[in-house]
Amino acid sequence: MALEPWEPGYALEQKRIRRANILQKAYSSLVNTWSKEDREQCHLNPLILKMVVESYFSDLDRKKEFHHIEFADSHKRAGYTVKWLMKFRPVVPIQEKLSIKAILANEHFAAFVAFRFLDVPSSAIPEGVFKHILYALRYRPIDANAWALSFFLLQEAYGIKKLSASNGHGAK
Repeated sequence: MALEPWEPGYALEQKRIRRANILQKAYSSLVNTWSKEDREQCHLNPLILKMVVESYFSDLDRKKEFHHIEFADSHKRAGYTVKWLMKFRPVVPIQEKLSIKAILANEHFAAFVAFRFLDVPSSAIPEGVFKHILYALRYRPIDANAWALSFFLLQEAYGIKKLSASNGHGAK
């Protein structure tokens, strides 16, 4: 049952709904780049996605409260999103025989969403680095803070550079 605007928790519920919608749209954008065969092998489970979003906000809100942070930066948002996407794995197979892309669909989805939080186009990440990211997401323990640092470094290495006159490197 949905909360009414005057009820406690309404704002948080709306924030969670918006985030779930953003993730659903991101998933659609990602799989639209896949072949029809890959796309038809899995789907995004909305109930599991809801659990991802709720866990993300609970976890990140605890961190913000503990550290007295009003807003989490893009790297923390990416790290915590990846953590919960990989814990719950909301992209589920719908066939027995799966392509490697479908097998790694949650890893692809987590990386795709993380890069959207950053100023890093997916196409800017070298293929070898991207394969290492997928491998780490699949086989290594997921620590949101470690991923936040990794995403900061990825943004520094491959992100869109914002030049300004204040840093002495502006166009002349």
